[in-house]
Amino acid sequence: MERIHLDCPNCGAKLPAQSPSGQIKCAYCETKFHAAQARAAHTQGGESLDLHTVAASAGALQSEAHARWVGQAAAREIAGVRGGRSVAKPGLVVGVVVVLVLVFVGTRLFQSGLLSSLPGASDFPGAGDLTGGSGASDEPEGASDEYLTYDTVGGPPQPVTIGGETAFVGRTRASHADDQLFIEAYDADTADRHWRIGPLGSYGDARRELFAIHASRVFATDPSPSLRIHDLETGEELEKISLTDRVETICLPPEGKDKDAIWIEQVDERTGLLDLEALRLNEAGRPDWCPASRDSVVNLPSASNAVDSARAPAVDGMRIRKVFVEGDVGVALGVRDPGTPFPMVAGFDPETRELRYHNDLAADTPDQVRARSSELGALENGRFIANYGSGSDAWHVTAFDAETGARLWNTTLRPLFSIDPLDALVASGDHVFIMRQRSVEILSAEDGELLGTVGRESYE
Repeated sequence: MERIHLDCPNCGAKLPAQSPSGQIKCAYCETKFHAAQARAAHTQGGESLDLHTVAASAGALQSEAHARWVGQAAAREIAGVRGGRSVAKPGLVVGVVVVLVLVFVGTRLFQSGLLSSLPGASDFPGAGDLTGGSGASDEPEGASDEYLTYDTVGGPPQPVTIGGETAFVGRTRASHADDQLFIEAYDADTADRHWRIGPLGSYGDARRELFAIHASRVFATDPSPSLRIHDLETGEELEKISLTDRVETICLPPEGKDKDAIWIEQVDERTGLLDLEALRLNEAGRPDWCPASRDSVVNLPSASNAVDSARAPAVDGMRIRKVFVEGDVGVALGVRDPGTPFPMVAGFDPETRELRYHNDLAADTPDQVRARSSELGALENGRFIANYGSGSDAWHVTAFDAETGARLWNTTLRPLFSIDPLDALVASGDHVFIMRQRSVEILSAEDGELLGTVGRESYE
């Protein structure tokens, strides 16, 4: 196969033309990957290539090169070059022929996908599960051919309850399946997949599509354009409603309000209320419970207890940036001020605004902590959980008893590579979900232990 341009699956850089066989290293972010994991592939003339075809060709090139090497090595051995004299070894010829036949047959089986059905095939390099869960046992058809990442453009993970247990729903991206997008639900304790909705379209076509969860329903849009309505428990499609244009806004009713509709706004400015009982969209203007917002999905549950900073008392030596309230407990996240802006946390009574405690957020000594590194926080089930950075690249997640300020645990996250942002932190009663660049890590809210990961990052 001719030399081609591959787009890095991590940073998206278009790499110089090269052979697609073997492991490739991005010259910009140093991510290592194989051709089938690339974000996109192009000929030197700029024509787009199908990643399946590229992967198959790369595998064939590598196998042929390996077979040539075996043949050449065998020829040298058969010749029996010893001090310039050739010594024939008839018995070895038969053995070499058998090896070459096995290599050829194995290559064809691998390329045809038949190896995936053999017991233990998942232990072979390149033939294992690439779906990104930590051990899902009931993968959808074709999942073993995917390189699955969590699509952060689709928004943070949303905690839900499925079968009486905590789970989360988010959007994923299958690079090995024509870069298709899906809505998926995963068990929070095991990272096993419950169900999948989609495909919703390729990343290029559908990256701006939305999904929302309300009243045991999952609402997903696609570029056809249409609105898909699914059951939260099973993922089963209940209805698909054709639209006149793509969806600009999905507005969910405020928590605690008994509303039997959600509001939809399309790009062509047509608006309507979706009757949740009849599953029918009726034209209607913006309701009074749906505030005008730049957010595409209004009233996401994960941010429900974030409040205006004016709710917190003034704290000497601290500049407050975010405030959270849960019942009779309030917590403020901020930085030291005046002085180097190291992250700080303060607890208060939301009713009286009486200050209960204030201290450094980080468990590390100040000279190791990165200033202004705490951007994410969540207050849930009496625990306040936040992030901070230390050294040149380490990320930590730490938890406090929200009422007393006692530190409960401090966890250091696994290092990834040079570009390693934390994009969201969402908490449920017993779990913490950390949205990284292309994955979601699930921690126990009790002790900070890593329970599982959904989506693949390129680890060194």
